[in-house]
Amino acid sequence: MDKNVIATEWDYIIVGTGMGGGTIGYALAKAGKKVLFLEKGADYQNNPKALKGNFLEMFAATKIGDRADDYRNAGRSGLEIWDVVKGKTLKPLLGSGTGGSSAIYGMVMERLWPHDFEPKQYHPHADKDCALPEKWPITFAELEPYYRQAEWLYGVSSTWPDPMRADQTFSYRPGPEPMPKTLRLINALKRRGYHPYLSPLALDWVPDCQFCQSFLCEKNCKNDAAKICLKPAQKNFGATLLTDCEVLRLDADQDHIRSVQARHRGEEITLKGRHVILAAGALATPLLLLQSASNIWPNGLANSSGLVGRNLMRHYIDILALFSRTPFPKHSNLKELALSDFYCVKGEKFGIVGSFGHMPPTTMVLDDIENDMRSEGSKFSSFFHAMRPLTGWFLSRILDQAGYASLILEDLPYPDNAVSLRKEANGSQMAINYRIRPSEWDRINRFRAMAKKAFAPNPMMLMPQADNLKFLAHACGTCRFGDDPGLNVLNKFNRTHDIKNLHIIDASFFPSSGGTNPGLTIAANALRVADHLITNDK
Repeated sequence: MDKNVIATEWDYIIVGTGMGGGTIGYALAKAGKKVLFLEKGADYQNNPKALKGNFLEMFAATKIGDRADDYRNAGRSGLEIWDVVKGKTLKPLLGSGTGGSSAIYGMVMERLWPHDFEPKQYHPHADKDCALPEKWPITFAELEPYYRQAEWLYGVSSTWPDPMRADQTFSYRPGPEPMPKTLRLINALKRRGYHPYLSPLALDWVPDCQFCQSFLCEKNCKNDAAKICLKPAQKNFGATLLTDCEVLRLDADQDHIRSVQARHRGEEITLKGRHVILAAGALATPLLLLQSASNIWPNGLANSSGLVGRNLMRHYIDILALFSRTPFPKHSNLKELALSDFYCVKGEKFGIVGSFGHMPPTTMVLDDIENDMRSEGSKFSSFFHAMRPLTGWFLSRILDQAGYASLILEDLPYPDNAVSLRKEANGSQMAINYRIRPSEWDRINRFRAMAKKAFAPNPMMLMPQADNLKFLAHACGTCRFGDDPGLNVLNKFNRTHDIKNLHIIDASFFPSSGGTNPGLTIAANALRVADHLITNDK
C-alpha cells in the first residue's frame, strides 16, 4: 500500500468503477481533480489469471465449487443474497471488478425516450401503492446533449438507427451491415408494418469478435467503463486506482462525510476526500449506506426519507427462441436486431424487443435447472439427473438452430420492493424483498403476446424468465433522485439531500426504470453531474 494514498486528501473518492463511477471519474480527472477509484474486485486488464472469452461456469476450475477466486478472476460477483420471498439464497449475475457490470454487459447502449421522463401518465393500470413520480427532476432535453457525448465517448455504432426516433440526433459511428439471416427477418418485419433497426453497440469491430455477453472480453473489443474511462483517467490524467478494496462504511456527522473506512487486501485503512461518490450499483450502494448507520444516522446514512434501498426496480426479461433450419456462424453478431414498436402502445409503456445474443451452453442451462430442483427439494431431481444426457442432446439439437430475442419490459417502483440488511450471528447479509404485482403480470403477458405476434409465423418458443431474480437485470431505483427531500434520497444533481459532499451516480438514482438498457443513461447522467461539479467546485 502506497502511504501517499492514505495521506492524501482527495478531491473525489469514487466507490465503484462501472458505467457511473468510471465515467464521472474520467471527466473529473480530465478536469484536473485528484481522483481516487476504489474497486472491490480485480483489475481484469492486468490480471494474468483473468478468465476471458467464455462463461465462468465453463472453466474447469469452477467444477470444484463456487470458489471466490473464480468469481474474482471472471469479473463476476460471488455475492450471495437472501431472497426474502422465496426464503433462500441466490447468486445473481452481476459484475465485480474494473468496469463493474459493464465488463460483462452485452454492449447495447440506448437512450431512454422523452416520455420516460414523465412516467406516471403512461402506467394507468399500476397498483395504488406504486411510487411512480409525475416526472423526473430533469427533462430529456437537459440530458440529450450528454447522451450524444456518451455515445461518442463509448464508440457506440449503428448503421441503421431506430426510425421511431427520427426526431433525435445521434453521435453513432457507422457499423457493419446486418447478416443475411438478420436482413431477411428485418425485411419480413418491415413488410408487416414494423420498424426494425440495428441495436446501438459499444464495441470496436475487430475480426472474429465473439460479441461477449455475460463474460469478460478476450479481444479487448468491448467498450466498457474500464477500457474507455478508468484506464485513460489513470494513464492520461493522474487518477489512482485501488483494487481488492472493499468499502466497509462511511463515517459522517450531520451533513458531511468525514472519512471512508475500507479493507484493502486484508488491511483496514482510512481514506479522506472532500467529496465521496458512490457508484457500487443499485444493490451495493444502498447497502453501504445502511451499513453506515450511527448514532447520528440510526436508520442508515443519508436516510432521513426512509427510502434508502426502497423502490427497487429491474427489468422483466423473457427470451423468445426463433427457430431456423441453419445455425448462425460461430463468430457472428447476434445482437443486431431491435424493435421499439411496443415501447409505448396506446398511451401505455412496455419496452424493447431485441436480439438476445449468444445463449449459455446447454450444460450451463442443465446445471442451473438441476441445482434449482435440488435446492427446492423437488422429487423429480433424481429423474432429471438420470435423463440429463438425453435431455442435453435434445436441447442442443433444437436450441443450437435458434436465434434469440429478448423482451425487455419496464418495471415499476414499489416501496416494499427493497434491498436491506439481514442480521445474522456471523454478520450481515444483503436481502432482497421483491414481488411482482398482478397488474404487472398482466402487462408482462400482454407484452409477450405483442412480441409473439410480431415474429409470427416463424416457429418460436417462449422461455419465461421475468420472475427469475438470478437474472437481476438492470437493477435501479434504490436511492432515487427528485426535488422533494421527503420523497427522494438525492437532488437533481445526484447529491444526497442530507449529506452535502456525498453523490450517488449509479443506477440507484432512477425514479423509473424505462424499458431499455440503462447503461447509456447512467453514463450520460455521470457526464452531466461531472459538468455541474466542475463548474461549482472551485
